[in-house]
Amino acid sequence: MSELDELFSAMETSTSTQAADFFKAGNYVVAPKSFEFRRGGYKGDSFIARFTVIESNNDDIPVGSTRSWILKLDGAKDKKERAFGDIKNFFFALQGMEPSSVPPFNKDKEPHQFATILFKAAVDANYATQNELDHLEFIGKPVKLEAVETEYEKKNGGGKGIFTKHFWGPAPAAKAA
Repeated sequence: MSELDELFSAMETSTSTQAADFFKAGNYVVAPKSFEFRRGGYKGDSFIARFTVIESNNDDIPVGSTRSWILKLDGAKDKKERAFGDIKNFFFALQGMEPSSVPPFNKDKEPHQFATILFKAAVDANYATQNELDHLEFIGKPVKLEAVETEYEKKNGGGKGIFTKHFWGPAPAAKAA
């Protein structure tokens, strides 16, 4: 066996994965490239959105680069509910709405229900077809993102970690009248 064969002998049977580059603190305009619901992945069920950066004020994340946003969708109920709220805010922004201006669910159910339907259509082409929606409607549609890094204490004295909170809004040209 050659040195090259020996070095890469396990490549054929290895699991293919896509590594993710995440957003760091900054202000961006991004365009979605793909949406995925992944059941039972490395950290459980998750929603993964991949983006192309259109505008950036962070030199480490230049225009044209690709970044991902991953939300864990299982685990503690409060974490799951926060993730669902973040996803709804993202889909409000994609529709041209400022998430902070959307009335709460108990005041107006319709935008919340519609954002949920759009999410399901974005991650499942069959669901989109059954509901006469375009599975790719939001691919390439610009959306605004403010990423804010927050320091937190890791469990069991594991030191400090950085968590990035994502605040979505309509891209400037896409704001609803």
